[in-house]
Amino acid sequence: MRILGIRPGRRDGLLADAGGSTYVEYLTLLAVVALVGSTAIVALGLPLLRTFRFAQAILTLPIP
Repeated sequence: MRILGIRPGRRDGLLADAGGSTYVEYLTLLAVVALVGSTAIVALGLPLLRTFRFAQAILTLPIP
């Protein structure tokens, strides 16, 4: 019982622990940052891909 931080005879030690809620908060923050990052990559990546393909097509045209 001493390992968990609970004194014998008291049962509110785990109820007062805020470690789990902090963990959930960090996971939520990580999920939001990952979602915003992936949205930014898609939003910027598609126009860059179109520009690259256009430049590639221009450069590979045969010279008349």
